[in-house]
Amino acid sequence: MTTYIKLILLTLGLSITLSGCFLKSLHPLVSEEEAVAVDGITGVWEKDDQRWTFIKDGEFEDLKMTGIQGNETFSITMTDEGGDSTDTGDHSYMVIYEDLNENRIDSSYFFGSFAMLNGDHYLDLFPLDFGSFDFENSHYLPVHTFSKIRLTEDSLVISLFKDSWIEEQISESRVRIKHERTNDSVLITAGTEELQKFIIKYGTMSEAYRDPINLKRIQL
Repeated sequence: MTTYIKLILLTLGLSITLSGCFLKSLHPLVSEEEAVAVDGITGVWEKDDQRWTFIKDGEFEDLKMTGIQGNETFSITMTDEGGDSTDTGDHSYMVIYEDLNENRIDSSYFFGSFAMLNGDHYLDLFPLDFGSFDFENSHYLPVHTFSKIRLTEDSLVISLFKDSWIEEQISESRVRIKHERTNDSVLITAGTEELQKFIIKYGTMSEAYRDPINLKRIQL
């Protein structure tokens, strides 16, 4: 079953990619069939300078009406348009990231999928495709980013893999994983199976992650 998310944005002004030095991958960490749901993740999570919203098909109606985007007006429609009549279990999420540092909230929109590896949940983020707005944007390559998450009833901790760590490991031949070097970073080109083996082997190393993002649930 293939799920598409259609957004109608009456006020734009969004950034397609989450800024920062994160591990970037050409391929996803988890396939649609392997993706798992995370109980309690749906909702709005916030700290001083950022807000994360997780929306799951069938659970987003209340969120749609809350105006979580400040002054932006929008509607969200999630529809199944696949031809497969067999329900494999749709565990995809829409993830909205909002940078609250500026006077005008800067928003980014992603597909989110979760994998369970070594007893931990990992989040795969992939930017939503809004189409090419102009010639410049058509030259950007969308990539996957990965993070480990820790969830309790009222708190969510997101720990993103950092690219400087993987670059160092590759340069010093401590890690063998398919990749390509770009002008300023490394793009991981390994397939999903190899990526999962990489996470299982190195996911417990604290130095592989950026400083954790500590979020609190917002009651709407």
